[in-house]
Amino acid sequence: MPFQSPFQSIVADHPAERSAIVEQVLGGLEQDGVVRLPNLFTPDQLSAMQRALNARLTRLRWSNLDGYEKTELYRHMVEDVLTLEQGFVDVALHPII
Repeated sequence: MPFQSPFQSIVADHPAERSAIVEQVLGGLEQDGVVRLPNLFTPDQLSAMQRALNARLTRLRWSNLDGYEKTELYRHMVEDVLTLEQGFVDVALHPII
């Protein structure tokens, strides 16, 4: 069974609470222009995501060697971030995001 954080189960099981959380997030964005999202990951899941991304950021991509791409002086991009760790896919599909 794949991991579900406590927040994910609230969102999936209780549409009314999901709606309230979404309204709270949108209200914060409209008022302040920035909002702190609730915890979407466990510490283990976040650690796995950080390790996967850090491994890619250690070197430039070259030929068939994985790494980051650099199109501007300070812009480092990882094109296939969704393939690195399941957590990246989960956050992309999360209803709050």
